[in-house]
Amino acid sequence: MEDLRRLEASGETGASGEPDDRGLVHRYGLALWDVFSNNNEVVDGVGVCYDLGSFRGSAGEIARLLEAAYPAVGDFEPLDFYMGSMGEEYDTVRRAHRDIFERIRALGGDWVSDVPHPLIDRSPVLVAYLDVFEKATCPIPSADPAPIDLDAYMAFTPEKLELFGGYLIDEKDRVEARLELLSLLLTNVGLRTAMRLAPVDAWREVLDSMAGRERPRADGPPISPS
Repeated sequence: MEDLRRLEASGETGASGEPDDRGLVHRYGLALWDVFSNNNEVVDGVGVCYDLGSFRGSAGEIARLLEAAYPAVGDFEPLDFYMGSMGEEYDTVRRAHRDIFERIRALGGDWVSDVPHPLIDRSPVLVAYLDVFEKATCPIPSADPAPIDLDAYMAFTPEKLELFGGYLIDEKDRVEARLELLSLLLTNVGLRTAMRLAPVDAWREVLDSMAGRERPRADGPPISPS
């Protein structure tokens, strides 16, 4: 259960104040259905396809697997997972999607999606796949404006902007998604123009405070602050 609890940024709790373990398992099951069902295919390193059955059949198989793995949270029915995360808030399952794809990649596998073209259906599960399998690279802003490609747009823009205690996209200490979106915006605007957002003295103060410390990488997205 600890592996699922670590996926939750907010540490969701139930009415008693204890972690909502059943909710965690249920959301992970929804994400499993999104990946393994819905006419998608999961393949291993030699191209063998893993099929859990029909839409309803795969929901039943996921229910049985999760009951066996997490008996303390109670029984599940196939309808608990049928049609996956459709209608769920994106943030409730996005970490589960990423975790599943990270496990597939670690085993040398891959995923073949039946999702339509991303401009028609910007599926959250497809966004997670593009991110984990590094189909997109977060751009490095330069002095002048530059375009971003579709893969970067799909992988690094949130489905919608939300406010978490005054912070966009995610909690205060979870800055990765904000940095990724900021990289896209700075690439489009250019650092020369972005300098207008704060006085020159403020930029100098930040740079001076970083003297002798690790600088952001020159070959990748920004490093999250410690």
